Amino acid sequence: MFDSSTQQEQRGGKQYQSNTLQLNPSSNDGHKWRLLGIILIVAGIAFLGIRMVVFHTVPELVLSPGATRSSLAWLMRAFKLVGLMSTALGIMFFNRGRKYEILTKQESAALDTQPPILYLRSFKDDPEAAKTTSGGIFYLFYGILSYISVATEEEQIAKALKDIGPFIAFGRPGEKLPEIGAVRMYIPNDNWQDRIKSLMSKARLVVLRLGETESLLWEMKEAVHCVNPEQLLFLVSFNKEQYEVFHQNLQGYLTCQLPEYNGGKKVFSNLRGIIYFEPNWTPHFIRLKVGNLLRLSVTEPLVTVLKMALKPVFEQLQCSWSQPKVKWYNILLTVVSLASAYYLLTVFVF
Repeated sequence: MFDSSTQQEQRGGKQYQSNTLQLNPSSNDGHKWRLLGIILIVAGIAFLGIRMVVFHTVPELVLSPGATRSSLAWLMRAFKLVGLMSTALGIMFFNRGRKYEILTKQESAALDTQPPILYLRSFKDDPEAAKTTSGGIFYLFYGILSYISVATEEEQIAKALKDIGPFIAFGRPGEKLPEIGAVRMYIPNDNWQDRIKSLMSKARLVVLRLGETESLLWEMKEAVHCVNPEQLLFLVSFNKEQYEVFHQNLQGYLTCQLPEYNGGKKVFSNLRGIIYFEPNWTPHFIRLKVGNLLRLSVTEPLVTVLKMALKPVFEQLQCSWSQPKVKWYNILLTVVSLASAYYLLTVFVF
């Protein structure tokens, strides 16, 4: 059954209107972290770029006898290691700086009168949603650009849904800095359930990331009762076995039915698919797919994937939906990748 972790999942913290997270964040703090991140990212790209140029211009470094033991080969390995570490640290520091900026936007978000998108999830899933995404296997085609994405999974979910409304969520009690993505709201422990029900009734869309905690189960039950079917969206990160166990445990808890599993491999994130409902509660499970590579954003690939999958959700809500545009740099990168592949084949095969 579901983990009994209601206490760990309590929605608590400060009132949103008096929200500063007790940090008194300075814009200078954010600038310093971002600057440090940029320096490290640029340095990492430089090390990786030098290594790439050397291996393309000095093929005998790889082909000659004893090449793997040469000083230059070891130096290139060091360049790769330093480049990857520097880039990873740079992304982490850059995103920390961006979190300070988020704090300064909370008040303006509170004044937004547009019906919001309410994002509900288990707090223990936040670390996964806070990870940056990259091109994955498409690193082979897009190279360094797909590796240095600073966009987090949650941030890309928010961007994919931005035309529907502002993306809001309840903050983790005691967190010092909010994660990048949804605007965090902080409410007292004693009325978090009432506050959630109130926001559900006002939300244009309720997005739930499927999980296995008691509080999230309660939120799912309330969402089914409080919102129209077309205003409910589930994000699925479970594999088939996990989903079947989850589905079985839900029997008797929800009045609606969940569809058969149709997820595939993880796509630029921990997500495998989405579930939406028609007005008569007919469920649909849409598998996330990469689709047309020429429309794929190198730095925010999940936005493109989600935007394509969410088309029926936008249409049911009567929101404007447009197909992601072909990216000019994808055409250029494809040409460069094909040229590089041809060059490597001529050097190493023919």
